[in-house]
Amino acid sequence: MKLQPNYIVDSHNHKIAVQIDIQTYEKITEALENHALYKFMDERKEDEKLSIKDARSYYASLKENDCVVIETVKHRKEIYKFFP
Repeated sequence: MKLQPNYIVDSHNHKIAVQIDIQTYEKITEALENHALYKFMDERKEDEKLSIKDARSYYASLKENDCVVIETVKHRKEIYKFFP
């Protein structure tokens, strides 16, 4: 991947922003999300593991408790709780 950024400058010619093409942005975003997910999983590797049955039950309880599960890039799921 070769970066070809366009710099946005202010009236004093100081760089204040960068513009990149959407494909590069998506690759960078995916790499960052994958790295964050890896770090999260690595930090949690000693945590108790759920069986498939227990995981499905937990997932169902999230729906019952007004949580919304949103599928994001590469099937990673994020859970959001909305408060009235």
